[in-house]
Amino acid sequence: MQNSSAEGSEGQSLATIDNATWNRTAGNVLIGVGTNPRNDNPNLNAVSGTAILAVKNSAVEFGGNIRIAASNVDPSTLFGEHSNVSKFVVHNSTFTMNGEFYMGYGDGTTYGGTGIIEVSGENSSLISTKKGFWNGYNSSNAGANFEVNILGKNNTIAFEGSEGGNHSFYMNAAGSGTQSGGSFNVDMQGEGNLLKVRSFQIGRTNATGGFNTVYSKGSSASNKNQILLIDENIYIRGGAEDSTIVNTFHLDGNTVLARTEDRSVNVNLATDAVAGGTALFIVSGINNEVYAYNFNMSNTSSTGGRAIFEIDGSTHIISIANEFNFRAADPSYSTLSFVADAFGVSTIEASRVQTFSGMLEIDFTKYLAETLFETPFTLISAANSWEAAQDYLTTENNEYVNVIKANEEDTWEIVQEGNDLLIYYTSAVIPEPGTYAAIFGALALAFAAYRRRK
Repeated sequence: MQNSSAEGSEGQSLATIDNATWNRTAGNVLIGVGTNPRNDNPNLNAVSGTAILAVKNSAVEFGGNIRIAASNVDPSTLFGEHSNVSKFVVHNSTFTMNGEFYMGYGDGTTYGGTGIIEVSGENSSLISTKKGFWNGYNSSNAGANFEVNILGKNNTIAFEGSEGGNHSFYMNAAGSGTQSGGSFNVDMQGEGNLLKVRSFQIGRTNATGGFNTVYSKGSSASNKNQILLIDENIYIRGGAEDSTIVNTFHLDGNTVLARTEDRSVNVNLATDAVAGGTALFIVSGINNEVYAYNFNMSNTSSTGGRAIFEIDGSTHIISIANEFNFRAADPSYSTLSFVADAFGVSTIEASRVQTFSGMLEIDFTKYLAETLFETPFTLISAANSWEAAQDYLTTENNEYVNVIKANEEDTWEIVQEGNDLLIYYTSAVIPEPGTYAAIFGALALAFAAYRRRK
């Protein structure tokens, strides 16, 4: 399926499989390539037009590979911008393949264009039973944007790979090449949706710009979205010196992160030695569940960049079954951030705190005190005996601690009691009853609006 190599074309190349059962054991599908496409070396000179392959209300088994193309055309040779779009849609359907999925794989340098995978509707699935997902492998991204969207209810994307194989879910990562611009975004919204991969590789340490994001927001507390790993590792990397790259793993409500077979995952947040860029792991919204085995932050050999672990709200489960390593060559390179909601913060439950040397930030801006007496909040609860450095056990901000108060007159103290790290917070102001009424009223309206949309 071709796009146009002429600037400004609004032409479309569309193919739809609708209400069908189709079984094809071999062959390759090329979506959005330029003129004279070849299976082994397709021409990626498209700069405009739209190519869409849509599977609707069908069951498909496919034995080959699928490639979604961007553009190799340098924008300096164009009068305008790239507008080419390549899209693969699975809607109310199942699509099972034994091959691999390529988006920006071995493509030299991609300068523009948009590639999209969308699984939507209800009980849809896109499953590769033996292979991984490849983006950015042995190629550079200077401006192309790629998306994987899971939208609706009880839909699945799974790239299961093979044990011992090089079959991660690659996002502008691995092999030769770099990233100076563009993006790769995974967006999962709705309820009961599943993203299942062998492991995540997000970004590369020589990147100088762009961004890559895994994002999930569930709409049901009883039917949560899930991100499941068959192997154990999530790598969220930083970048090169002065890099503006931002790599993010964001659970924004009603999402479970775990490993298959009730095992846990290793979260590696900027654990390579880097000189720039930002690596983020964010837990926000409500009712997320994170089951990690090891959670590792930063590298003591890094000379720059930032690793940020942010926990926003009081309703999350953050479980670390083995080690929590909060490392930093300089406290500004690694930040553990707790953002209170109206009721307080969520607690990190760790079997063992191994290292603790970054920046600790606690934001009480949204906290609504119910008493003028000091109130304890447990930040970290550990099973092992560990000692927080004296710099963290303080009543004042310093180079290791930054507490943002709800009111200027509020006071606080960080203490260690047994194996737990707590902050005692004393509010000088109790909000008026109308403030609570407004908050709960807004929540009720949001819930009612959600029910009407449903």
